[in-house]
Amino acid sequence: MTVVQGLPYLLQGLGPTLLLFLGGAVGALGLAFAAGLLLRSPDPVLRGAARSYVGLFRGWPVLILLFWLYFVFPPMLGIAWGAYPIGIGALALNGGAYGEEIVRGALAAVPRGQGDAARALGLTRGQVLRCILLPQAFVAMLPPLGNLMVELLPPVSVAQDADASRHVSRHRGVWPFLSNRGTGRGAPDSYPRVARTRNGGAGRACCVRASRALLDA
Repeated sequence: MTVVQGLPYLLQGLGPTLLLFLGGAVGALGLAFAAGLLLRSPDPVLRGAARSYVGLFRGWPVLILLFWLYFVFPPMLGIAWGAYPIGIGALALNGGAYGEEIVRGALAAVPRGQGDAARALGLTRGQVLRCILLPQAFVAMLPPLGNLMVELLPPVSVAQDADASRHVSRHRGVWPFLSNRGTGRGAPDSYPRVARTRNGGAGRACCVRASRALLDA
């Protein structure tokens, strides 16, 4: 099949891909700005909530997060979520946790004296943030935020496969390998796609074992 002959099939997948990417990007940016601003809050409860969100979801691969959002939370809450809300939610939660550091770092890069001078002139904290800090920090945010958007594209293909039956059947060969406790006997070709993440080995093994227990239940 040539590219021209396969173009209709490619166009069929373009719509869902854009939907997942744009939804995940908007959610990630919103969560990144919210968490980045909350970390500057004088309220320790709000700062603790932002730190907890970042510490939790930044250590979860998107694939494992999809498993939990599909298998665990809907039965617990007694609701049924579609594949697209799950995919968009997983991309937003994961991307927002990484984007928070971009927002926080850009705000911290603005010289502190500018905020002090604005407060000395009688501006409120909100006015200082909106009129003084954010316009300057936004310029510094643009390059790393662009990189973050690029990093959201590969997980979109995983999020499109959030349908449980297709997802489990495609990666079912991983579990015999895990049962051998990493000895390498019978390691399937799909194993690197599941377990090769940017997180540490201990956390990765814990997440994979949890997903295995869910699927075997």
